[in-house]
Amino acid sequence: MRKSKPRIVVKSSEPSWDESEILDPVRRDVILLNFLSWYRNNRSVSDYKKWVKEYAKKNKIKGVVVDTETINSVNPQAFFYCRLSNIGFPINDHEKKIIEDNLNRMKKVKKKEVAKDTVSIQDRMDQKAKEKVGDILSIVDDFVLTIRDRKKSEDKNCLFIDSWIQSNEINPKIASRMVPDIKEDRQQFVDCLNDKSIREHYSHLTDSHIKRIVSFYDMILDAFSEKKTEKKIRTRRVKKVNPVQQTSKVKYLSETDLYGGVKSILPSKIIGATRLVTFNVKTRTFSIFESSDKDGLTIKGTTVYNFDVKKSFAKKIRETYIKDLLTTASKSGIRAIRNKYNSINAKEFIPKGRINGDTLLVCVL
Repeated sequence: MRKSKPRIVVKSSEPSWDESEILDPVRRDVILLNFLSWYRNNRSVSDYKKWVKEYAKKNKIKGVVVDTETINSVNPQAFFYCRLSNIGFPINDHEKKIIEDNLNRMKKVKKKEVAKDTVSIQDRMDQKAKEKVGDILSIVDDFVLTIRDRKKSEDKNCLFIDSWIQSNEINPKIASRMVPDIKEDRQQFVDCLNDKSIREHYSHLTDSHIKRIVSFYDMILDAFSEKKTEKKIRTRRVKKVNPVQQTSKVKYLSETDLYGGVKSILPSKIIGATRLVTFNVKTRTFSIFESSDKDGLTIKGTTVYNFDVKKSFAKKIRETYIKDLLTTASKSGIRAIRNKYNSINAKEFIPKGRINGDTLLVCVL
């Protein structure tokens, strides 16, 4: 005798099942699949919310967050099993675990959101200010460490605060939180000039060095005044200038016979470029500039601007490595250049952006 098929209504109403049919595992799976297919095609998020609430209440589960965001963050199959359980369909242990795991995720989503909301805007600004003060004081430390190798007239070249403020998105509110800490750090050098007991700790520096350090702090504090930070973060429409005209007065080294012979690219190619590679034959400084936004690099006077200080790097290269590095830079892509550059063991620092008659414009990318 031919067995009858389970009675299932798919389109007009929610499917149903015969108690005798679901005792057979194979037939149970067929019925279950029909239920899942019908729920997927005929029910919405509002139904899912209702099913979860009913299931949680029936099974005394607390802390489940039922909103559109949490509903969309978990597997919808869990809601179908909730509905089946609510209407008395015998779900197995595997299906119960799917419900349990996804309802737990709905609890975790809420906990994460609450923790996030407890951090106020003021706290976030204070945290960012502390992080950026650390970056500024690192720049000062580098200035102090290298002050003996530099003339006083070159001190200004150690600080490109305009591009730093722009790339780090320092607004007046962040700046006002940074200034007290910078002033406090500056005061130790001011006190050093007037107190002999403090002066002993800086015996490796002359009075002239200390005065230059204080002046360096003053340049930083001046840049962090409210009006100047407002000016630096304001976006303006810039009148387009012909790249050739814009770079007509740039002084650079067009070519050299050193290191196997290297020729510079035209400076006009720098305008709008994503990356620029330069080499100063006098200081042996190899620099890689990367633009801070889609507008690319630019030049004003003799200085490269609009480069990202976090992604731009420079090293002083020893003579034995220069030829190989320049050959790679002039013939290869950025990955090969960076691999060769990273293989050279030397102290890395933020490039200054200054171009002069000793600077080769190796390539743009």
